[in-house]
Amino acid sequence: MSVSKPRILILLLRQDLRLHDNPLFHALSHKTHHHSHLLQIYIFNPSHIEISGFLSSPDQKSPYPECRSRIGRFWKCGPHRTKFIAESVWDLKQSLKKLGSDLVLRVGPPNEVIERIIREVQEGGSADVMGVWMAEAVGSEEKQEEMGVRKAVEKEGAEFKSFEDGSYFYGFRAAAGPIHNPTTLEGLIKALKSPLSDLGLPGGAPLTLPPIAKSAHPFTGGETSAKTRVHHLLSTGAISTYKDTRNGLLGEDFSCKFAAYFAQGCLSARSVHKVMCAFEEGIPWTSVLDLNSQNIPSPLGFGKGENKGTASIRFELLWRDYFRLCALKFGPKVFSLSGYRGDTDYKWKPLGEARDAFSRLQRGCTGMGLVDASMRELYLTGWTSNRARQNVASYLAKRMGVDWRLGAEWYEMLLVDYDMASNWGNWQYNAGVGNDPRGEGRVFNQVKQGRDYDKGGEYIRTWCEEYCGSGGKRRGGGGGGKGRGGRRGGEGGGKHKRVGKEGI
Repeated sequence: MSVSKPRILILLLRQDLRLHDNPLFHALSHKTHHHSHLLQIYIFNPSHIEISGFLSSPDQKSPYPECRSRIGRFWKCGPHRTKFIAESVWDLKQSLKKLGSDLVLRVGPPNEVIERIIREVQEGGSADVMGVWMAEAVGSEEKQEEMGVRKAVEKEGAEFKSFEDGSYFYGFRAAAGPIHNPTTLEGLIKALKSPLSDLGLPGGAPLTLPPIAKSAHPFTGGETSAKTRVHHLLSTGAISTYKDTRNGLLGEDFSCKFAAYFAQGCLSARSVHKVMCAFEEGIPWTSVLDLNSQNIPSPLGFGKGENKGTASIRFELLWRDYFRLCALKFGPKVFSLSGYRGDTDYKWKPLGEARDAFSRLQRGCTGMGLVDASMRELYLTGWTSNRARQNVASYLAKRMGVDWRLGAEWYEMLLVDYDMASNWGNWQYNAGVGNDPRGEGRVFNQVKQGRDYDKGGEYIRTWCEEYCGSGGKRRGGGGGGKGRGGRRGGEGGGKHKRVGKEGI
């Protein structure tokens, strides 16, 4: 009696590191597929993250160029996000193991890795690869990556299929070579972080965490942590007060902190909406989240319908969709100096001309308290509030007149919740070259913003120790000077429309 060869379906996971509401796993539930085995793979792409820490020996030279940004030559993925990615990947790996499966980790260009795997499996003659599935992404670089994988798969005679990524609201032998695959989470974090000891912070002593400061984003990566975070915000009632607290600067719960989980696909917008619906209708949400935790009896807003907090979160999810759709529409223009609008009128200062000024911004030494506190918080923790991000972007672009892409790249390296579409779309918006109808006319007044949102100066004194003896008075540092277009003062308090999805 002949035994048919195993038919392997490869699932290539990228920014969809979850089991719930995952289009790839959902598609597996249909009976029309003819695979006998699944192989889930996550690939650390050297174009997106530095991989030299995976080398078997420090004496070996990486076969790939350093993963640095184009303008400022910063690392494209810094230590805060690498750790979060590692935790997210490992959490999914452990979840799959509980189901009797696994997540195989590999390093290299995805098209090359997938082609090599297919050849290794099929050359042995003991199994066939019937196809490769992966979720689509919005970025132009990610689209090129997807196209490369498609070509490699079809070249080997297998079927390629891509799926909408579901993020919108609306066992084989290891490859031979110099790459070492860690077998523990600690080893994976070490491999990813070890090349990143020098983040390119210019001049002076290293920045250190002030004694009274602590991260507003102390969360670990992964679907498990994401569900725990959602549960916490519901059970404490913080989800209902979000609209009133979202412009805060200190603490964990003034904003949702979902963005890092969205960015790696540990959480989907649809699942957040579904859980909020249950909360609003008075239905135990822990069953929706598939958690063993108990519902907290009657937290603020429970069973009372949509409130201004949950409505505001849905509004923010739509903003996130908007930036993703812009990235799809404009493609590589998301990285263009002239932006979506193609604005070539303004002469931006390049890094060579503005190096000293940009260095002061990087270190948080501009003399503008709100800006300096935010930049230090960002460097030391990987996170800063949406309110602060907007002020920094406006300050760099419209006060300093420096190439706004340098700020976008610095944020790309440091943010734990970096999302390509949101980060670059928001920097364009604040630089006046994106989809803001007011363009150059929107200039933030950082002095007034500080007075409105940091009334007692607590945030600034937390991150800038030199202000601690100021008795709450903060230096202006030029906040009332002229911005681009000769406008004085600029944006004041909170009456203008809020943008920026990475602060959610």
